[in-house]
This record gives sequence, structure tokens and C-alpha cells, in this order.
Amino acid sequence: MVERSANSLAYAMGWLYAAAVFAFAAYVWTRCKAKRWRLDDYFYTAAFIFAIAHAIFIAFCIVHSYGRPLHHIPKPDPAQMQLLLYLLSLGFARISCALFVSAVAHASPLVWPARTAAALSGSWSVASVLCLTLHGGKPWVGIMGESFFLRWVGIEATGILVELALFMISISLIWFLDMPKPRRTCLMAAFSTRLLLIPIIAARLVHLRSSHSSSPTSVTPSILTEAALAVSIMTGCAAAPRSLLATIPSPAYHVPNRPLTIYTYDRYRRIRKSNRSTSAWKGFLETSEATAYPPRVHISSMSREATLMTPEEEELWRMTIQRTTEVSVQHTRKHNLQNLGRNDTAV
Repeated sequence: MVERSANSLAYAMGWLYAAAVFAFAAYVWTRCKAKRWRLDDYFYTAAFIFAIAHAIFIAFCIVHSYGRPLHHIPKPDPAQMQLLLYLLSLGFARISCALFVSAVAHASPLVWPARTAAALSGSWSVASVLCLTLHGGKPWVGIMGESFFLRWVGIEATGILVELALFMISISLIWFLDMPKPRRTCLMAAFSTRLLLIPIIAARLVHLRSSHSSSPTSVTPSILTEAALAVSIMTGCAAAPRSLLATIPSPAYHVPNRPLTIYTYDRYRRIRKSNRSTSAWKGFLETSEATAYPPRVHISSMSREATLMTPEEEELWRMTIQRTTEVSVQHTRKHNLQNLGRNDTAV
């Protein structure tokens, strides 16, 4: 029975983490191809590293601990570490999701709610780790203890609330984007994949309770723990494809009952050298003593209250300067040198 439980956990981990590694590789490939690596990408990478470290500790526990009674575990430290890494990986994945929404929101009113959700995710991670480590130095006993099971309920319940907050902020952002309905539906589906964590976490709590009352050696809670971590990594790259990111425009917000002011400025337009006439660019062949003053360049601007202009109308308000002035200056110090020689002779 012990060997069968360990093999079941090992097979489940193999499939789940293979999918997680593939998702992370796709995430990194899309980011490197787009040449964009932001703060949310670092947190997502940290979450993946914590998940891999968790899998390493689980592999050690499969060899030495899993499926055996508690008093037969020779070294319970890996069991403690894998629980802490589980919380850190989930917390960093939520921070990455919140920061991604904040970066996509640009200057919209949803920037600060997204950053607040990121701060709440970080606070949840720290509080959850402290809640485990303050249990007499043996947090792994909580699976078989009634009082510590209530702590797990509190940790996972607050984590579900954070997931729901992230979902609401993401959907609110996509709802205000100006895009066709098929693309909006695709983006909503991509951001909604994180909701798969909620039934997995709820099932984990139910099996933790049932394993406490019936079979303490049940491996089902451990499989659900690995499933939660793998799904967290896989859903983190749901919005990573470049085709989805290219469809996210800058959100536009307009305050009602307020005039819209548009400032239109003149600009210089670069002229291609191939289009220039060669005769107009020849240098002066004769010297001249006339002083040439280049025309004074004045760039005007105007402010008016109106609706947004089309590109054709905006082009009419812009001035293209294509006039070129060439100046040749000749400076001679002949008279100054003669006067200097006369002064030396007088002395």
C-alpha cells in the first residue's frame, strides 16, 4: 500500500510538472521574442523556481517519507520545506498576475487596484509562512491535527479571496478595452483560467479533512497540492502569447461633462536624400562678402476644444518645412596682422 501510494504520487508529479515546464518554456520564449522582460516576469520565474524546488523535496519525501506513519519518518525537515515552498510559489504567481494587469492597465484607474492586489498577495505569502512556522517548529503535523487544520482553512480561504480579486480586476480591465468581441472573449478566457485553482484548493481542503478522519496515509491531498502548483504555473502563461498581447490596446477613459482639449504642434518632416535635387545642393563657386541671415524658424502651437481628429484632418494642421539655406563664410585677418606689425615697429 505504501509503495502504491508513492508510485501514484510520482506518476502524477511527472505529468503535472512536465506540463508546467513546457508552459514556462513557452512563456520565456514569447518574452524573449518580444524583447520585453518586466517585474512581473521576475516574480513568475521565482514562482516557477519555488515550484521546482517543491518538486525536489517531494521526490525526497517519496523515497524516505510519503505513505508512512509519522513516527516512521526519519527526517521531517523536507516535509516542512515543501509546505513553505508551496505557499511561496502560489504567492509569487499571484503577485506576477497582479503586476501584469497593472502593466497592461497603463494610466487607467485600475493601476492602483492591481498594485494593491499585488501587495495583498505578498502579505498573504508572508502571513501564511509565519502561520506555519510558528506551530512549534513542526508544521507537517498539521495534516493530522485538528487545530492546525483550521489554520490551513484560513490560509486557503484568504488565498481564494485574493484569486477572486485578481479575476475581478482583470475582467474589469478587459471590459473597458476598445476591441472586437471575439478578441475580448479570448482575453477573458485567458485570464479566467486562474479560476481553476479554486476547485483544486477546495478539494485539497476536503481531502485533508477526510484523510485526518479516515486514512492518515492518503496520498490524494499531496496530488492535489502538486496539481495546484502546476496549474498556477500553467495559467500564468495563458496571456503570454504575442498574439494576445498585441490585441491589448491602451485603455481609454473619458470623464463625462468635461471638455476635451487637444494640443496640436507643428513638426519637422525628414526628407529623403534620394528625393532631393542634385543641382540645389551644389556649393558656392564664388566668394561673397554679403552677410546671410537664415530665416527665423517659428514653431506655432494652438489649443482648441474639439473632438478627436482623424489622421487626414490632423495632417492639415501640421506644417512641413522643406526650405534649405546654405551659407559660405570667409574670414580674413590681414588688417589685424598689419596693425600688429606697425605697433611692434613703433615700440
